[in-house]
Amino acid sequence: QHGQQHESSGPITRFLSLDKCLPGRACIEVLEFAVEDDRGDEPVLELDEEWLAIVRATHQYVAKPPRDLPPFTDLQGAVNNARDFVRRSFDGNYTIPKDAVAKTVPAY
Repeated sequence: QHGQQHESSGPITRFLSLDKCLPGRACIEVLEFAVEDDRGDEPVLELDEEWLAIVRATHQYVAKPPRDLPPFTDLQGAVNNARDFVRRSFDGNYTIPKDAVAKTVPAY
């Protein structure tokens, strides 16, 4: 969803998790996009509300022992309830504090 705006700040970056590059599997194509950031601020890391809701709604299926995950259409109500919980819990502030992330190795 290119160009979607977050309610509180700028554009959202969405990540797609793909399978490993192994023989007999489709390849992964990496695309680079030039991004203009006229805010002048340092980049900010934020949690994703929808992903937090999905993880909360599906936790029972990936906990030990794992259970089969029902179709997403069957989980939509649980995800909506979880989204409401996430909104109340974070009060709209999904920013990860800078001191929560530490450099552990030198940049290369």
